[in-house]
Amino acid sequence: MVLTGVLDHGPASMDRVIADLRAKNPDVPPALWDNYAARINDHSALVQTYAPIYKRHVSAADTQALVAFFQSPLGTRYIAALGQVASETDTAVQSWAVSVANDLLRVEATPKADDAPPGALPELDAERTRAVRELIRLSGALAEAQSISAQMILRLRENELSDVLIQRAQQRLSNGEALSELWVPAYVRHFTPDDVRALSTFFRTPVGRRWVEVLPRIQEECLLAASALGKEASRGAIREVLGPLPQWRLLHPAQTPPNPESNRSASQ
Repeated sequence: MVLTGVLDHGPASMDRVIADLRAKNPDVPPALWDNYAARINDHSALVQTYAPIYKRHVSAADTQALVAFFQSPLGTRYIAALGQVASETDTAVQSWAVSVANDLLRVEATPKADDAPPGALPELDAERTRAVRELIRLSGALAEAQSISAQMILRLRENELSDVLIQRAQQRLSNGEALSELWVPAYVRHFTPDDVRALSTFFRTPVGRRWVEVLPRIQEECLLAASALGKEASRGAIREVLGPLPQWRLLHPAQTPPNPESNRSASQ
C-alpha cells in the first residue's frame, strides 16, 4: 500500500474536501476540522482499514512478488508516471465528456466512426502507439475507461433521455476505447519504449494478470471502507471538540443507563 501510494491518495483528496467544508461552514470551530483531518490522515487507521481487504484478494506469495515489482526501478517509475498521467488527462477527460454531451444534444450531428477525443496525437509513431495501447489494455486502464463510460451511460439513462440519444451515446461510449485514447499521449510522454515493453511483460505474468483482475474490487471495497472510516472520524471529532461545550451538552443530554433494580420492581 505504501509503494503504490494508496495511503497518500485518500488524505490528499480529503484535504481538498476539508478545505471546502471549512469555507462553507465558518461557524464550526476550527478545532473540529483539525481533529477530523488528523483522524482521516492517520496512516495506521488507514492500514487497519485497508489491510484486511487486500489480504482477502491477494495471496502472501502474490504480495511478495508485487512488492518486489513496485520496489524495482521499473515499478517505481510506473507508479510515479501514473500520477502524472492522471493529472494531465483529468481536464481532457472532463472536456471530452462535455463534448460527448454536446454532440448528443445536437440532433443534427451524426457520430463519426473516426471521432477522436481531444488530446489524441495521430502523428505518433504507429508501432509505439500500438505498444502503448496494448499496455493500457494489459494494465487495466482500458477496463477503467470502459467502467467510466458505462457510468456515463447509466447517468444518461437516469436522466430519462430519449432512446435515440441513449443509442447515440452508446455508439460513442460503449467500448471505452475512445476514452482510453486520452491516456495514449500521456503514456508516450512518461514511458520510454523499453518501459512499455517491460511493463507489458510484467502484466502478462500470472501475478500481473491477477493484480489487474482484483484491483478494481480492492478499490471498490476500500472506497466503501474509507467512507465508513470518514463517518466514524466525524463522529469522534464531534464528541471530542463539541462534547465538552455546555451548549452541546444541553442539546445532547447524556442518556441515563437503565437501573436494573427499578426494572425488576416494575416487572413484579
